[in-house]
Amino acid sequence: MKVAICGAGPAGLAAAIEFAKLPFVDWRLYEQASKIREIGAGITTVERANYWSPMFNTVDQRHVSLGSRLIGVEHQDSGKVRIEFANGFTDEVDLLVGGDGVRSVVRKSMFPDHTVSYVGRTAYRAVVTSGEIATVPDVPDAVTFWHGPNSWLYTCPLGDNKFEITTITREPAALKEKVSWGLDADLEDNARHFEEFSPVVRAVCALPNALKQYALFAGPRLKSVIAHGSVALIGDASHPLSGGFGAGAGFALEDVYVLTRSIAWARRQSLTLQHGLSLFDRIRGPHYERLYHVLDQSAKANAHIEQANLGFDDAVNAIIDLNWSVKNNWIAQYDVLGEEGLDFMGQTSTPLRIFRQVSHKVPGSSPELELGGRSISTAEICRRVALPEVATLGESNPFSLDVASAQKQAAALQAGKRITGHTALLKNEPLWAYAAGGIGDDHNAHETDDVVERLRLGMMLTVMSGSMNSNIQDVFRDVDSLKDGLTHIAFCADDKLVEDLDATGHIDRHVREAIALGISPAKAYRMATLNPAMYYRLDHILGSISPGRLADLLILERVEDARPETVIVNGVVVARNNKALFKNTDLVPPFTLNTIHLNPTFFAPETYSVKAPQGEPYAWIQAMEMYDGYFKRAFHARLEVDASGSLQCNLELDVLKVVVIDRHHETAHSGIGFVRGFGLRRGAIACTTNCENQNLVVIGTSDSEIAYAARSITDLGGGYVTVAEGEVLAAVRLDVAGCMSSESWESVRDQSLVCDEAARSIGCTIGAPFMIASFVGLNGVPDLGLTEKGLIDCQAQELMDVVLHEELAHKGSDVRSSALSVYADSAPVKVCCRCPSHSSSIHRLVAAS
Repeated sequence: MKVAICGAGPAGLAAAIEFAKLPFVDWRLYEQASKIREIGAGITTVERANYWSPMFNTVDQRHVSLGSRLIGVEHQDSGKVRIEFANGFTDEVDLLVGGDGVRSVVRKSMFPDHTVSYVGRTAYRAVVTSGEIATVPDVPDAVTFWHGPNSWLYTCPLGDNKFEITTITREPAALKEKVSWGLDADLEDNARHFEEFSPVVRAVCALPNALKQYALFAGPRLKSVIAHGSVALIGDASHPLSGGFGAGAGFALEDVYVLTRSIAWARRQSLTLQHGLSLFDRIRGPHYERLYHVLDQSAKANAHIEQANLGFDDAVNAIIDLNWSVKNNWIAQYDVLGEEGLDFMGQTSTPLRIFRQVSHKVPGSSPELELGGRSISTAEICRRVALPEVATLGESNPFSLDVASAQKQAAALQAGKRITGHTALLKNEPLWAYAAGGIGDDHNAHETDDVVERLRLGMMLTVMSGSMNSNIQDVFRDVDSLKDGLTHIAFCADDKLVEDLDATGHIDRHVREAIALGISPAKAYRMATLNPAMYYRLDHILGSISPGRLADLLILERVEDARPETVIVNGVVVARNNKALFKNTDLVPPFTLNTIHLNPTFFAPETYSVKAPQGEPYAWIQAMEMYDGYFKRAFHARLEVDASGSLQCNLELDVLKVVVIDRHHETAHSGIGFVRGFGLRRGAIACTTNCENQNLVVIGTSDSEIAYAARSITDLGGGYVTVAEGEVLAAVRLDVAGCMSSESWESVRDQSLVCDEAARSIGCTIGAPFMIASFVGLNGVPDLGLTEKGLIDCQAQELMDVVLHEELAHKGSDVRSSALSVYADSAPVKVCCRCPSHSSSIHRLVAAS
C-alpha cells in the first residue's frame, strides 16, 4: 500500500514513524519547505524543538521529499489519489494523509467550501535561558500567565536551562491574513502592546533578542476526517483551531495512533483500506465533534436572578443545568436590603460565576417621584464599581445632567468598567449623544433599522428575550442587513420566570432560536460567549477556549440543540443531564426576612377611593395600558361615578384600578391609577416585586378586593397572590426580601404555575401577569409610571393628575388613545404589541379610537 504524507510538522513526522512500522506500507513524507526548520505554536510541556527534533531524526530521510509544495489532488476512478507538486513531480497513491496544518491544502481538496480565517490574534514566541529569566524578579518557575484586555503573555520553563516567552495580541485582520508562520517580528512593536502592564511583564518582554510571529487561524468543524476512501486528515488539518484552542501537538499523536492501528486492524481482518479509514473516522470524528461542542463561558448579559423569584442558591440550581456565568443586576436587593443585600447575594458556595452590575441609583428616581426603599450613597456606588467582581455600572441615563450621576459614570470609566443602559426608541442625534455619553449597549432596539443604527455607532446590542417578550425574531428577521455587526450582538435574559427557565431554558434557548432563524451555529454561540465577554472586558479570563482561560465549559450532544449534557466550572463537573451535582448549604440570613411593612390603613377599602369632580355623573381619567411587553401606553377613559362620588372600574372596557403602596417605611403613601390589559372579571392580583423599588402592586376590580389582596400578601410575607370574594385562590411565598424564595426552585415553579392559573380563572388574559404588573412602577420608560407618590409622566419626569379636567380629555367615545407619548409626535398613536395573533384587548382600544 502506497501512502503519501503531507507536512513535516509533529503530525506528519509521527505518521511517518508509525507507518514505517507497518511492513505492508510504502510511505513518503512531503514537505513544502526546502530546508527543515522548527516552526509552529509553542507547547507548554516541552520546548517545541525538543519535541520535534527527536521525531525528525527518527524518520528515514530517504523517504523525505523537501521543497515539495502540494498544488493538486485528484481522485481516480480506481480509488487511488493523484497528487501534483509545484516542482512538477506527480504520483499516484493509495492513501493521502494530510498533516499539513491549520491551512491544509489536503483538507481544501476534500472540502472546497471549508475555509479558515484569521481569528484576530497573533502569537509571538521566543526562547531565553533560565539565567536571563532569573534577572526579572517575581517570575515563577512554572507556567505563568499575565492577562490584559487586548494582550496577554505567558512564560513556561522548558528544561535544559530554557524558558519560553509567548505573547498574544489582538491585531487587525488586514495585517495578518497572508502572513506565514515563523517570520521575524519587530521587538519594539510587540513591546508597545504591553506598555500599560506591570514592570515585571515589561521586563520579560524586553528579554528576547528575536521574536517569531504566528498569525492564528481557525475554521468550523469538519463533518468527517476522511474522504473518498483514500484521504485522511490528522492534527491541525483535522480540527482547524489554532491559537491554543485545539492542543494540536497532542491531538496529532492521538490521530496517528488511531489511524495507523485502524489500518493495521483492517489488514489483519482481510478488509479494505476503506474499512480502516471508516473505523478511524468513527473514533476521531465524535472526538472532534465533542471538542467543538465544548463551548466556553456562556457569559450572560443583563440577567435579573430575582425575577425568577428564586433564592440565590436555587437560581443557581435551576440555571447551572444550562449555563454557569452571568452578569447580574440585583436592583431588588439594593432597594430592599441596601448594601447588606448586595453582599449577601455575592456570598454563596454554589458554582455560579457572577460578575456584578452596580445599580447607578438607589432609589432610582428623585425623592419627589418616589420614596423607594433603602438608599446607597454616591460614594459607595463609586467604590463598588471599581471592585474586581464588578463588570459594569447599571442602567444609567446620560441625560440626567446631575452631578451625582456624572460622578458615578466617571468612576466607572476610570475603573475601566462599562456603563450599561437602555435607549427606548432614541434615534439620530439623541442616540448619538447617548452613545457619546459613555453608554455602550442597548437591549431595547429590535427593528432592523434601529439595530443597524446602533451597530454602526459601535454599540453592543444585547438581544432581550425574557418571560414577557422576545426580540430575537425581530432582530434576526433580516440577517443580511446586519452583516459583520453580528460580532456586536449578544443575548440577554432580561427577566425570566422559573417556569420558563424550566420549560424552555435560559441563553441556550436564544442560541437555538437564532440558529433556527438562519444564524450559523458558530455565530450564534459566539453571541452567547465571546461577544459579551469581550464587551464587558472579561475575555482575558473567559469567553473562549484559550490558554489561561477559566475551565468553565459546556459539553453538548448536538450543536444545533444547544442542550448541555455536562456543565463544568473550574474544571469540576457540576451538572450532568439537567441535574445539579452539588448541594446548597447556604443559610438565609434573618435580616432578609420579614420585609413587608404596610400601614394598616391599606387594609380598609375606602383608602383606595378616587373622587370625581363634585356633582358629575362621570369623569375622564388618565390611564395606562399593560400587556405582554410591559410598555405603558397612555390613554384616556370615561368612568362612571357611584353614589359616594367615587370613580368605579369598568370591567366591560377592561379598565381596572392599580395601586402602588409603600411597603418599606409603613407610611400612608400610595399611588392610585387605572390600567387596561389584564382582563380581570373579578377579584385582584398583587405582588411585592414592583420595578424598581419593590413596593406592593395591586390590580383589582374593586376597592374591597384590593384591600383584601393587600392584607393577604402582608400575611404571606411577600410574593404573589390571587384573590376573589374574600378568598386567597393561590399564592407564591417570596419570603426573602419579598422578591425571592427560600424554598426549592421546583416548589417555586409549582406555586407560580398554580398562581398564574388562578389569575386566569378570574379572567386574566396576560401570560405572565405578575411580572407584567411589576413594571407598572418603571418610570423611566414612556409613557406612564406609577409609584407610591402617584402617576408619573415619564417623558417630563413629573407627577400628573389621574382625574383629568374636562377640556383635556378626548371626547367622542368612552376610551381614547392619549397623545402623551413623545414618540407619536408626527403620527397617530400606534399599537406596540407582541401578541402573535393580534388578539389582545389592546387592539380593541385602537379600533375604538
